[in-house]
Amino acid sequence: MAKETTTPLLDDDPRVIGPYRLVHRLGVGGMGTVFAAVDERGRRVAVKQIHRELARDREFRERFRREIALLGRVRGEFVARMLDADAEAAQPWMATEYVPGPTLAQRIAEHGPLGEQEVIGFAAALAEAVQSLHDAGVVHRDLKPSNLILSPTGPRLIDMGIARALDETSLTRTGMVVGSPGWISPEEYRGDEVGPAADVYGWALLVLYAATGRPPFGTGRPEVLAARVLNEVPEVTGVPAPLDELVRRALAKEPDRRPGLADIQEGCRRAWRESEEEAEDVTRFLERTWVMPVTDEPQWHAAESGRGRRLVLAALGVVLLGAGALGGAVLAGTGGPGAAAPESAKPQARATVPPSPTPVTPASSPATTADVTPSADRTTSSPEGETTKAAKVAYSAQGWGYLLPAGWKATNTEGASGGATCARPPGSSDCDSRGVLMIYGVDVGREYDLDYPDNLGGTYCPETRGVGVAERELRENDLGYVYEHRKYTVVCSDDREFTAYTAYVRELGSLMIGRRIAEADMNLIVGSFGME
Repeated sequence: MAKETTTPLLDDDPRVIGPYRLVHRLGVGGMGTVFAAVDERGRRVAVKQIHRELARDREFRERFRREIALLGRVRGEFVARMLDADAEAAQPWMATEYVPGPTLAQRIAEHGPLGEQEVIGFAAALAEAVQSLHDAGVVHRDLKPSNLILSPTGPRLIDMGIARALDETSLTRTGMVVGSPGWISPEEYRGDEVGPAADVYGWALLVLYAATGRPPFGTGRPEVLAARVLNEVPEVTGVPAPLDELVRRALAKEPDRRPGLADIQEGCRRAWRESEEEAEDVTRFLERTWVMPVTDEPQWHAAESGRGRRLVLAALGVVLLGAGALGGAVLAGTGGPGAAAPESAKPQARATVPPSPTPVTPASSPATTADVTPSADRTTSSPEGETTKAAKVAYSAQGWGYLLPAGWKATNTEGASGGATCARPPGSSDCDSRGVLMIYGVDVGREYDLDYPDNLGGTYCPETRGVGVAERELRENDLGYVYEHRKYTVVCSDDREFTAYTAYVRELGSLMIGRRIAEADMNLIVGSFGME
C-alpha cells in the first residue's frame, strides 16, 4: 500500500482560502501553490492559489477569469472536476475535487513503467479525459506526468491552469511560451496557433512515458529540450504493439498530420480487444485490469470539533449536511418529532432496535447474528425477473458483493471511516444527483437519522421545501440480512418532486441512499447486498 507524504503548511501560508480550511501542502508549480483542504462539510478538495507576482499581472488575471468560466463546464469520468474559484481575490484561487493516489511521475519514479494492460487502460482513459475537455471547448496545453493522478479506479487528469478556449485568441504575451519544457508541442514553441492537436501530441508523450518510464526528450535545460522537440522524433519502442503506430502518428511535428481523438479512442478499443474477448467501455476495462495500490493517506485535521466524525464521512464524497434548513423542511413534511406519523408512513412491521448500533467490520464471511430482531411478519425484498438476469455482480469498498443493474457503473472510494461506493445508472455523473450511494461505518441514529435525513435532495435538489416519509418498514433481503427501509417523497424549492430511498443494514454497518432511480433497481441492489 502506497504511503502519501505531506508537507505541513508554512508559517506564512494562509489557513483559510474562500470557504476551505487548509490542511497541508500538496505541491508548488509555476502558477501557484496547491493545498489540501476541506470544505464546511468536510469534503476533501485541492485548492490552487496563484502566486502573488502573477496575481499582480492584469493580463494574467483576465485570462484566469476567462479560463475558470470555461473549466466550470468540463465534465468527464477521468477529469478532476472544478468546484469553485475566485478570480477577484487578492490571490486568485481555484478548487477542484481531490483525487487520491500518486502522480504518473511519482508512480514511475517508485515502481518503473506501467504494465502493458495498464498502459492500454491509461491511454484510453487519457484520451477520454482530453475528449471531455474538447467537448466543452477547452484545450489543456500542459499535459505532463505531474498532471495525471493514478487513482485506485483509474487515471484522472488534474490541473488545467493554462487551459483556454478553443475558439478564443490566447491572452499570452507575444513570444511567451506557456507550459512545461519537454512536454510542450512543437507549434507552441514555434509560436503558431495552439489547438486540439496539441493535446493529441501531449497524449502521445504521456503514453510513451508511461510505457517506457523515460521522458520522451530526456532531460536538460529548457532551450535544449525546445530544440529536441522541434527537431527530433522520439522512438516508440516499448509502447504496446497495438498502440505503437498510433503513438508514432500522434508525435508528428505538424498538427494536421496527427490523428484525431476519435481515431485514438477507436485505436485504444482495438488494442484491448486484441487481448480481451468481450468488447466493453473504458470504465469496465479499467475495472478488470487497473491495479493500482490504494494510497495510505493520513487523517486530514483541519478542524478539531465535535463534527470530526462527520468530516471524515463527508471527505469520502458523502454529502451529510447539518440539520439546518433541511431539518426544518423535514419537520414541516412529517409533523416533527413526537407528532403522530400519517397512516401511510406508519411501519407495517415492528422490531426491537438497539439504541446504539454497532457497525460490523467485514471478515472473510459475513456475520450471522443480526442486531435487529424483527417480528414474524417482516417484509422481504426479492430481486427477481428480467432486471436480475441482466445484472452483474459488483463489490463494495468493504468487499461485500451485490447485483449491479445492467448498464450501471460503480466506483469505490477508500477511507478511514470505511469507504463509500457510488453505483449509478447510465447518464449519471455522481450519486448525489442520481444513483445509489453506499456508506460504511455510519452510526445511524447519531450521525444519520433515517426519518429526518440530511441533504436528501443532493446536488439535484440542494434546497428542499419538504421531505415526507412514504414507507417505513423492516425488511429482510435475499441473503437473510435484516435492514431498515425508508421511501421518501422529496419536494424541491422549485416544486420538482422525486422519490428517494434509504436502506440500513445494521449487521454490515452499511447505509444505502438512493436518489431518482427506479424502485426495482434499489431493491435489486439492497436485496442482493452482502454476497461473498
